[in-house]
Amino acid sequence: MSAGAFCIACGAPPPLTSERMCEDCLRQRATLSRIPETIQQSRCAKCDSFEVRGRWSEMDPDAIADLRIRENLVAEDARSRWT
Repeated sequence: MSAGAFCIACGAPPPLTSERMCEDCLRQRATLSRIPETIQQSRCAKCDSFEVRGRWSEMDPDAIADLRIRENLVAEDARSRWT
């Protein structure tokens, strides 16, 4: 970096990233993935089966949570990671 370099977001001195931001500002602005705040899941009140892809299935609650997270987690494209 040249003499007099500073973070373009907060004005902090080097070290700076290649985007000319300090690590704190870069971490605040980088979006690596997105997931909805809530994910709806249907469960049978009688047998505790879960609705999965239109069918009822007996699954461990941790397994269904893992499935729903994988279905709803969206990894951001590197070109659009800055907000």
